[in-house]
Amino acid sequence: MLDKSVLLRQMRRHAQTFSSAVKPIKEPDDADVNRALRLN
Repeated sequence: MLDKSVLLRQMRRHAQTFSSAVKPIKEPDDADVNRALRLN
């Protein structure tokens, strides 16, 4: 199993990419990370 901090860091990076594509002005927050974690 991946280290949780590593996983969260990866998910945050993906959330930033996804959010920048969908909502360029909005910065990702923990809710975006949690949503990404639930989707995977």
